[in-house]
Amino acid sequence: LRMAALAGVDVLQHPEIVGGNHIPPVLAESLRVRHAVCAMMPNRLTGAEWARFQAHLAMGGAMWPPELPPALVAARADSLERLGIDPTTRPRTMSVTRFQNERANAELLIRSGCTIAVASDDLVPSPSSAVPHVMGSVFLSGVEGLVEEGMTPSQALVAATWNGAAAAGREREIGSIAVGKQADLVVLEADPLKD
Repeated sequence: LRMAALAGVDVLQHPEIVGGNHIPPVLAESLRVRHAVCAMMPNRLTGAEWARFQAHLAMGGAMWPPELPPALVAARADSLERLGIDPTTRPRTMSVTRFQNERANAELLIRSGCTIAVASDDLVPSPSSAVPHVMGSVFLSGVEGLVEEGMTPSQALVAATWNGAAAAGREREIGSIAVGKQADLVVLEADPLKD
């Protein structure tokens, strides 16, 4: 990541991941100063997925994705508690630390004022996915996830529009409302900054 920043790349795809390591604050500041677009996947680290991760840890889960179905993790936690052992004190694998670090990195990049865009690898449903897939739903959950990670709703909308266009190198054509630009508009009765 540091070498990419020093090389002057315009867009970093999923910079929050970086092998599960922490991003040093000085590197986040360098990305901010260089205006590199950080195209992150917030839907992986927020919402229902983050809640599921937290619940798994609260039951004494030791790895992520879970090593066992939730019912078996809960049964193991119950057995440990009956023995007087707090299941949350079990040693955790690097996979748990990596997932926590990825969330912390996303929050750091946002707090540092980096240029953030929404990215996803989930354009089509996985054949093994039990979750119904609606085109665009991952993108929308990503925008909501940016707010959960520390952006204001207004900042998240800029990440979804202007910054996304900049990441694609098309900010002169799309991404904002201006004379001569292409645009698809959605007119709402509600305030998107509130919900």
